Amino acid sequence: MISKKQSLESSIIHSMKKAGFATKKDLERYATKEDVNSTVLEASDAILHGMELMFAKQNKMIEKRLKDVPSRREFNQLKVKVNKYHPVN
Repeated sequence: MISKKQSLESSIIHSMKKAGFATKKDLERYATKEDVNSTVLEASDAILHGMELMFAKQNKMIEKRLKDVPSRREFNQLKVKVNKYHPVN
């Protein structure tokens, strides 16, 4: 038994053929769900891979910047020395 959706789709396709908007070859080239799903999955994989590379590069830059930052202990020792000669108050 043909569902309403299938009937509607076939009537639309028939109308397109009759009006000369689509040939049989044109209708064979329509994307299927599988085509769309595989394209979306490939695109999302490519986007995720690009984001992984971007974050890896960003992490390397952050590590490089933090390499030269003194530890809290070193900072506090330096702060005591500076405040000794240049008090804030």
